[in-house]
Amino acid sequence: MIDPTLAIDLRRQITAAPKILLDRPGIGSPIGKHGMRKWRVRRTPFLLFYRNLPNGIVEIAHVRHAAQDWRPE
Repeated sequence: MIDPTLAIDLRRQITAAPKILLDRPGIGSPIGKHGMRKWRVRRTPFLLFYRNLPNGIVEIAHVRHAAQDWRPE
């Protein structure tokens, strides 16, 4: 049986992740072009793909499951 609180916990982790990126924008691994970075959301199988923009803005471009084919073409 799947724990009914799993979705709530996943959502909480994914929602909190951008706050961490604001404090530590270089935490993710650089990938592809255009300054894109990848960071695994702690205690989840999800990856955030983001860019650091001027003025301390972090733009979340995608959220993907790590098992998906996320690699840039």
